[in-house]
Amino acid sequence: MYIFSILGSPRKGSNTDLLIDEVLKGAADAGAEVEKIYISDLKFAPCTGCMKCRADQVCRLAPDDVNMVIKKLDRADGIVLGAPVYSGHVPGPFKSLFDRLIGQVVKFTYTGGTVNITSALTPKDRNGVVIGVCAAGLPGMTDAVLEFLKRNIALHKNNGTIREISADGMVSYAQVNIGAEKFEKTFGPQGQAIYENGQSLLKLAYEAGKNLVTG
Repeated sequence: MYIFSILGSPRKGSNTDLLIDEVLKGAADAGAEVEKIYISDLKFAPCTGCMKCRADQVCRLAPDDVNMVIKKLDRADGIVLGAPVYSGHVPGPFKSLFDRLIGQVVKFTYTGGTVNITSALTPKDRNGVVIGVCAAGLPGMTDAVLEFLKRNIALHKNNGTIREISADGMVSYAQVNIGAEKFEKTFGPQGQAIYENGQSLLKLAYEAGKNLVTG
């Protein structure tokens, strides 16, 4: 089994990155082959809205790194997507990737004035994990990110299951890996609760990774 993940954060070593790593660790421990790529490493031009891909599923801007992503998505038995909240949504480069992907990983057909959208990937049951991360600790702050990521896996999951992880209140870089003492020194009595929340998220991510493989 092959699990493919994309980090939508421009910051390597970020909370999003660390949570994806924990998902992949769980999947690897359950016997899967895992791979992660970084949006910040990809080289591709943004979509120009020419709509050529709607007709033949070939992007006129290709070839670039988007072709590599498509091949990995097609091969994947499980997909992991994670992103922080930037201005209420995923970071711009990550959104640009999906803008480029959409006409090449899905098919558009028209029947009686209705648009039908189906996956163009090899049919298989794909499980997924989506991760939304936000500094603010307010309810619902990661909702838009999670919905966007879920929607982009749901097209290809068939009978697979998508699990979501919402990590809000991530006020510090790599917060999920910071020890309890540092939090208590910085935040006082609230420090222990912040530390425990990070540990809980790591455990949740690990279990989600195992479930990618075991169902």
